[in-house]
Amino acid sequence: MPHPSRFFNTAGILFLLASALAVYLTYAGLIRGGISGCGAGCESLLSGPWGKVYPGIPVGLPAFFVYATLTGLAFTRRSFWITWMLCGMVMGAAIWFTAIQITENSFCPFCTGAHVCAVLGSVALCQGILSTENGWTGFRSSLAPALGGGVLALGLALVQLFFPVSDSRTGRYTLNSISEVSVAELPSIGAPEGDAISIMLFDFCCLHCRIVQEELLTMHDEFTARKKRLLLLPAPLNSKCNPDLDTSLGPGFEQACEYASVMLGLWRRDPETYWELLDHLLVPGVFLSLEEVELLAGGPPEGEVLTWVNRQIRTGTRVYHETSLSTGIPALPMILDIEGSDSVRTLQGDIDTEKIRSFLLNDPH
Repeated sequence: MPHPSRFFNTAGILFLLASALAVYLTYAGLIRGGISGCGAGCESLLSGPWGKVYPGIPVGLPAFFVYATLTGLAFTRRSFWITWMLCGMVMGAAIWFTAIQITENSFCPFCTGAHVCAVLGSVALCQGILSTENGWTGFRSSLAPALGGGVLALGLALVQLFFPVSDSRTGRYTLNSISEVSVAELPSIGAPEGDAISIMLFDFCCLHCRIVQEELLTMHDEFTARKKRLLLLPAPLNSKCNPDLDTSLGPGFEQACEYASVMLGLWRRDPETYWELLDHLLVPGVFLSLEEVELLAGGPPEGEVLTWVNRQIRTGTRVYHETSLSTGIPALPMILDIEGSDSVRTLQGDIDTEKIRSFLLNDPH
């Protein structure tokens, strides 16, 4: 069996690497994930509620303190009850955040790297301690604090589940207790960091949606003056990407999913060109074919951009479905005005521009 010092040194190096990755993740969380090597799935995790713990602390920060403490314990070869507790916490947290990545269908290489280093470091540290103490006797005495650490990790999971950090500061709002709508990532009209958030659900193939969206674009200055931000989130009315519909709405909506995918992909790659192409799409009496839109957009999305696009479309269709069920009005355009964490006003299927203006700016009719 290797000398115990090798286990301690190996653990120390692994925890040191995990600490460095935790610092990087904390930085990424603070700037909403927009860092080198962090793709669309990674950004979504770091800027969303799973990347924060109440009241808005990036999860990388508490992870750093845990890893840094274990680094010191490993290099000094010290064994206390807290050593076992922290190792148990590391194991539990790794399981939790791995489950999140699987559930969200998103992958964060930095998160995974930190957890792998921390788990392997915990195993090496525990092995080193057991090699210098009473073997299984020492293991039995350490079982209780290790399980206690696992319970603390469970507590973290429960806090994230029941007290999600969900506001404009962290980049997401939770609607209908299920659907998390991105704020920082979606196209928007008005103040870039507006405190008041509204969301317009639409279909690029919906004539009424185009009429309303064209009018809303003229309200940019008014929204900005009111510190208001209107997010534009596609909700295609076609069962190919909207599983809550039995079928598409028929002629005119056959390629609704493709239009939304191409436009969102363009937004992700080149926001300036997105707005230019959107102006073309909204010209009255003009309807560009999908082939023309793809040509102007530089082709359909691929890779991580496509993964991000599909996630946004699924969010839009889910919010549309849930809101339609709660209001009994399955109609687009659908405008949601978020008044608080549990309060959302809705305006659906209306193309009266003055009514929409009053609704969004909270002016009397």
